[in-house]
Amino acid sequence: MPPYENHEGRTAKTEEFYAKTYKQLRQQAAIASGVQTPEFVAPIAIAEHLIARKSDLSKRTWQLYKSSVAAQFEVAIAEAPDRLVSQEYEYGLQRLRSERQTGALTSGKKTSALKAKKLAPEDFATLTAYIERNVGNHKRARSLLVYCHASALLGLRPSEWESANPIQLEGRPALVVRNAKNTQGRGNGEFRTLDLSGLDEDQLGWVNEMLDLVDGHRDPGAYEDLQKKLGQYISWAARKALPRRRKYPSLYTFRHMFASDAKVASMAGGQDKSWVAALMGHASDATAERSYGKARFGRGGLAVQPVDAQVASVRRKSTPAPRTPSN
Repeated sequence: MPPYENHEGRTAKTEEFYAKTYKQLRQQAAIASGVQTPEFVAPIAIAEHLIARKSDLSKRTWQLYKSSVAAQFEVAIAEAPDRLVSQEYEYGLQRLRSERQTGALTSGKKTSALKAKKLAPEDFATLTAYIERNVGNHKRARSLLVYCHASALLGLRPSEWESANPIQLEGRPALVVRNAKNTQGRGNGEFRTLDLSGLDEDQLGWVNEMLDLVDGHRDPGAYEDLQKKLGQYISWAARKALPRRRKYPSLYTFRHMFASDAKVASMAGGQDKSWVAALMGHASDATAERSYGKARFGRGGLAVQPVDAQVASVRRKSTPAPRTPSN
């Protein structure tokens, strides 16, 4: 079969960008699907994962992602070693091309522009109280309430709960989490470990209930569907509980809350920024400082701890990231 040729007039730079974007999307699909090796994710699973995210993407971003995946599927079809592999990519490409922009966010309403990176303690209390009042009236209310409390306590990314695994750390309760952004030197290793021994009984209850919730969604695509529905529900609930705001909480906001709390705790305990980075799963101690909630919004009283080995492995701000060898 002849090698793939660019028949659409795309520049080499565009091709390179599409390939890079595709790898990132494939990695996300692998994590969502529970596939250890991204190269083994079925093309249709990649297409369906992207389509499931459409409601959280602007039309421009949706089209960019769709074009990136479609371009790489075309490459795979042209270079497929046999007809069976070719058909798998053709099926994924057909599914992707059949999906229009309908359902994506309109320009100017991209969720990242509307998502709060901070949530005052009183607003957290107002939001969770509103959600709790709706338990019994909305089938996702209890699940969202559990998510809010557990995520504010531990700072996991929404997708990371699916991989969270409780363990005993020298007799103490702990949680091992697969770092979702462990690519291109961004993550502090494949996993991070959180020491939960500082949590009180009620706090441990929220965490354990969240883990039980995840265990109830182990079928392929079930947790991803749960995450999507919780995201939709919090978008609605936040606007009801906290009206007339410029920005509203999202599932990710509780990670920002945790970052703020971690910064307060690190300053109070004389810890450096690498301590915060280890809690967040960041490879560099600069990431949380630059991109996450500020210490002035922290509540204090952080109850979890990182493990010493992961604090030691954080790259200090003055140390450059390792270069990835080109292929």
